[in-house]
Amino acid sequence: MNDLNQEVMSLIWSEDLRVQEVRRLLQSSHPVRVNVVQMPEVSDHEYIEEKENRLLQLCQRTMALPVGRGMFTLFSHHPVPTEPLPIPKLNLTGRAPPRNTTVDLNSGNIDVPPNMACWASFHNGVAAGLKIAPASQIDSAWIVYNKPKNAELANEYAGFLMALGLNGHLTKLATLNIHDYLTKGHEMTSIGLLLGVSAAKLGTMDISITRLLSIHIPALLPPTSTELDVPHNVQVAAVIGIGMVYQGTAHRHIAEVLLAEIGRPPGPEMEYCTDRESYSLAAGLALGMVCLG
Repeated sequence: MNDLNQEVMSLIWSEDLRVQEVRRLLQSSHPVRVNVVQMPEVSDHEYIEEKENRLLQLCQRTMALPVGRGMFTLFSHHPVPTEPLPIPKLNLTGRAPPRNTTVDLNSGNIDVPPNMACWASFHNGVAAGLKIAPASQIDSAWIVYNKPKNAELANEYAGFLMALGLNGHLTKLATLNIHDYLTKGHEMTSIGLLLGVSAAKLGTMDISITRLLSIHIPALLPPTSTELDVPHNVQVAAVIGIGMVYQGTAHRHIAEVLLAEIGRPPGPEMEYCTDRESYSLAAGLALGMVCLG
């Protein structure tokens, strides 16, 4: 958030510190303050659990910060081609006064949702990518250069790819690199990439992107084709992607396929009812985009 033009900001809001306050509220790289008073009747073990439960509540706020940061810093950064894009850390730990002891959610004292920070990290990457200005000089080599070596940051990079599609830069990613990302089998990267390339080709009916998305949608494959093991969430992303690529075109075949997919009965690949609902919802949204206007 240091990329914002301070001179312009001071001219617009010269009488208060609202910009500094917004920046302070949206920072997510520092541990949050966990204020819990230990009552006399509460044991040390129960007190630790109280602090962790309080931290779990505060984490909901921390994980929502990237959405606000993405709006606050939109198109404010011109990256240097020789340097990776800095992505603010999403810190889900806390500090408890008065001794400033560390509080985290890895102790096993309380139940924590599995993969709780998965989508939050994805959104953090989206927020970082959205701050890149449309006129920035970006090429395929720079996009690949930003790929983290640490596997823990893969979800953030997936969101970063989606953001590049939203601001029109993902069209510069080479086809070979797209194939490489998809063959790695990382679910979040596939989701971010498919949504990104679709957003970059909004309403164009691009044949190459249609073929790429069709591989992940069984309904668009020929009857004699080999059945692929595509994760459910990737299928949902591909369906939304088809809707974006054919947005406003009223393409008859795509519309008929999406209409049929809304009511398609769940197959063996859909283990839970929620999976069925998310796929139907995606097909409905995609159909609406195709028939838009």
